[in-house]
Amino acid sequence: MKKSNSHKILKAAMAATVATGAIVVAAPTFTNAETPTFKDVNNVPADYFYAGVTDLAERGVINGYPDGTFKPYNNMSREHAAKVMALALGLDLENVKDPGFTDVPKSNPYYAHIAALVEAKIISGYENGTFGPKNNLTRAQMAKIIVLGFEFEAAEKGNLPFTDVKAGEWHEDFITTLYANEITTGTTATTFSPNRLVTRGQMAAFINRSEATESADGVAVNASAKLVVNGSVPVALGNYATANDKLVAVQAYVNNLITDKEVVAKVAAGAIAGEYTVALTKGDAKVEKTIVIAFEMTANDRFVTEVNALNATQIEVKFSTAVDSESVLNANGTLKANIISLTSLDGVPANKIVGFSKANLSADGKSLTITATTELSKRYDIKVDNVKTVTGQNVDKYEQMISIAADKTAPTILGVERLTAATVKVKFSEPMSSIGTTSFKYADGTSVAGVTNNFVAGADEIVFTMASEVTVNKEIIATFIGARDQAGNLISPNPGTASLSKISADGVAPTVSTITQTGATTFAVKFSERVVSAPTVKIGADTAASVTQDKTDPTIYNVTSTKLLDGATTVVVSNFEDLSGEQGTTASKVVTFVKDTNAPKVLSSTVLQDSTNGKEYLVLALDKDVKLDANSKVSGQGTFIKNFVTSSSTPFTATNVTYKDAANKKIVQVELNTFLGANDVEGALYSIDLTFANVMSDAKLLVGKTKVAFTRGNDIAVGNAETVAVNSVVQSADDNNKVNVTFDKAVDGATATNPANYTIGGVIIESVTLLPAVTANNTTTQVAVLNLKANSSTFTGSRNVTIANVKALGSTKAMETYFANTVMLNENVAPTVTLAKLTSTKEITLTFSEGVNVKAGITDFALVSGVSTLANAVEIKTEANGVSSVVLTLKNVVTDANIASGLSLEALSTINVKDAVGNNIVLPTTIQVTR
Repeated sequence: MKKSNSHKILKAAMAATVATGAIVVAAPTFTNAETPTFKDVNNVPADYFYAGVTDLAERGVINGYPDGTFKPYNNMSREHAAKVMALALGLDLENVKDPGFTDVPKSNPYYAHIAALVEAKIISGYENGTFGPKNNLTRAQMAKIIVLGFEFEAAEKGNLPFTDVKAGEWHEDFITTLYANEITTGTTATTFSPNRLVTRGQMAAFINRSEATESADGVAVNASAKLVVNGSVPVALGNYATANDKLVAVQAYVNNLITDKEVVAKVAAGAIAGEYTVALTKGDAKVEKTIVIAFEMTANDRFVTEVNALNATQIEVKFSTAVDSESVLNANGTLKANIISLTSLDGVPANKIVGFSKANLSADGKSLTITATTELSKRYDIKVDNVKTVTGQNVDKYEQMISIAADKTAPTILGVERLTAATVKVKFSEPMSSIGTTSFKYADGTSVAGVTNNFVAGADEIVFTMASEVTVNKEIIATFIGARDQAGNLISPNPGTASLSKISADGVAPTVSTITQTGATTFAVKFSERVVSAPTVKIGADTAASVTQDKTDPTIYNVTSTKLLDGATTVVVSNFEDLSGEQGTTASKVVTFVKDTNAPKVLSSTVLQDSTNGKEYLVLALDKDVKLDANSKVSGQGTFIKNFVTSSSTPFTATNVTYKDAANKKIVQVELNTFLGANDVEGALYSIDLTFANVMSDAKLLVGKTKVAFTRGNDIAVGNAETVAVNSVVQSADDNNKVNVTFDKAVDGATATNPANYTIGGVIIESVTLLPAVTANNTTTQVAVLNLKANSSTFTGSRNVTIANVKALGSTKAMETYFANTVMLNENVAPTVTLAKLTSTKEITLTFSEGVNVKAGITDFALVSGVSTLANAVEIKTEANGVSSVVLTLKNVVTDANIASGLSLEALSTINVKDAVGNNIVLPTTIQVTR
């Protein structure tokens, strides 16, 4: 007996969840006024069974109770399940054969339903000849009747994620088939619970999903659902974007994944952060499927999140992701020159440009603390640039105005840390300008001699060393009177005190407490107390490759072996001494190491363009170091979408895998041009399953398969990749309106004359003039003259200078950004005459806008009366520097007639009046002389 197809309708709603296995239903909308309703079944996501119950009730397959309820959470008996299945499948209930069950007489109201299912070979009874009609149905039994009733094709074994379904059990095939057809995702991500009882609501939902799977629209919806996989969604500011921006980005991402444009996807925010519900529908009857899936917002998640002033001299810059310490710090721990610039907008300090004495990057790489050389106060322009993440990506340039309130917080002593038996470190809450007057006394008040320190202004830690004459094991009270921070705030309390002591061997030698494996080739040695320096460690017959102190626990030293750790091994730890000078005894321990069996995993992927060759690479970040050789390759199988057209499943060429940076063995890359081969399509969205060869961990575990999704850009032709560098930046000796930039080779005219490629703090660059290249001693240089806007440079002092994007002649590659903060520029504000006054019949006094230098004996002006130039020489008799006024001596006395016609001065070409830094005076055509 075959089932009827009359039950196939396209109202069914099916739900599955990718992440948790919970059921989420997007129910259909019914328009039939006679649609049954139950007061305990609501059209809300929590009632995942709503669609199934409503549909089956409308068709008369299932009924409710007289009180208007359905009781969806009551268990389903075997006889009730038989009735529902027989009616749903449209089986013939009139002409049935007796199944022969001793506990199912013909008087049983469910006799025909049970008989019809037995005849269709969908259900069976127990070995004792009974059916157990009143027994509750289990999930394993339900799996069997659903698979057989709806004639699902048996699925391939071996793909179940459920740990409670063992191979060879009678229900394995049925559960495997349900899972493959997405009728179930289990009670959790890893369990099916085959012996758990089935409720009335669950039974309705499973039948409903099975029916929907059979429809053409259901097939289309299921196919689309398989395309909606978790991935990285491009959105401005990545995980820091607004919830609405994320939602819009996910909707666009999902729309791009679905190839059947008749399938409509509607995305809504999920119950927890990062999760979204995707409701898929197709057709007038609205076959629906809702999946809950997690997306990661990774695009452009690389920027400065905030900048805070910690105290008078320290600023904290916070990043959205971990940054590479080598991109911000020099080897000695100071801040690299081209990373952060801080320019005062209020003349604090006087030269406006703030310098930095030191910097510190937090352990998580997300917080950079910088210490200024001067006190910070009021408003500043801060620029953060040229910072890279730990994966080698550029952090967005940051430029903002910040206000720093005057520091009125008193510094405090945080504590004392012992370094060795005779040295201790006193820590302050902030950098100090002075530790004031210090005194050292024993507890009985006796003064202590022989205590020295290494304090320098700006330090927040001071090391005190106690000489041989200091008594051991006796407390010393260090007193700091009048100690001040960089803002001049006195220490609190004042005086401040700290307890020091010089110790001798305490009679307790350090010991090795534990040895704990931390990786395939690494383990940690923990001591009973801090030791002065790294011990010597041998693993078997081999000396450790490296031994370094742990950053978070100073009693732990992290050891790297030259070989893989596996099995029982003798570890010898020697040459260690505690802070009191007590020598530890060599420790020899047999440690059973466990071979690393966890394969490396790909954590994230991104596409980056290499600036040296212009090619795009797929860059993969792994959870552990991997080893590469000439045979390390990656191949793939997947599809790509361009203009809403999806390719067929395509193989991708096995391509060499290389390190992006030889110093970081967790980041690898593959050249996309080679990898994509004939299927390299600019602008296409790729979804590819990657397979690795010879990319393995120290334990020789191959990187597992992984799925990546990315959009292909394009490679650029680099051509001549020669780069130009800056030799010097110097202001012109005779013109403060010009700054000469000397490049180390001939430059490209278009980029070298673009004013936007040059920045000088507090100055406006109007244009750039390129001088001819000069070759001498086989070396070519070329000078670009920066023409400054007159009067735009208002102070004399050091400036921040940034030069970028200039290319060498014939090259396609831009220069490395040049930055300097020690370029000295004179101000270029020209002096003017503010007053010309006839102070006697033979003298005119000129008053200037600023102090000027004048030369004696030079005729600088001609005297004009009315419109006639008088034959009356005007001369400066006395040479002077820095004067605000000067007397012009007339050769002849001016007459009343001259005065009545009006007197004025005209500047001659011989004028030689300059301010203190050499700016020539700027004069109008005529200067009116008053009386």
